[in-house]
Amino acid sequence: MAALDITGAVENVKNMLGGLQAWHDICGVDNQVEAKRRIYKGGKEEEADCTLCPCIILDARPMSTNWVANRSRGELAVEIRIELEIPDDKTGTHEEQWIWMHEQTAAMLAGINANVQSGSQLMLRSLSMTLPPGAIDPDDNHGRIEWGTILEATMDFI
Repeated sequence: MAALDITGAVENVKNMLGGLQAWHDICGVDNQVEAKRRIYKGGKEEEADCTLCPCIILDARPMSTNWVANRSRGELAVEIRIELEIPDDKTGTHEEQWIWMHEQTAAMLAGINANVQSGSQLMLRSLSMTLPPGAIDPDDNHGRIEWGTILEATMDFI
């Protein structure tokens, strides 16, 4: 990766997420290539009659570096926005939707933890949830029952 390569760092996060079994299960696919098709860098246009869910939108957060030993060093935070459509059999109550979304979020967090510990190329410093799972306003997503959450992966960046 080139020095201070933000797009390369975001691509590494995409590759890691695309390899997670939890993401394969959520997407209903059995391979990384298909799973990565549901992960977008920077954003993706959505049409009224078609949902992007399940999807992950990746974005780089503002960053700063320090000059250390003739090189800029710092931390890069990559925002991982997960949006999922609640299955019909889980839409009965708000509580059912809440539980289902938290189960999916927990599976993704466990997958990230296992993947990074098993020798991923990410130099992960921290993982946080900057927005807990919650319902997306139906006015914002054309009346669909979808939920979202935002995770943030912070990596060493040189």
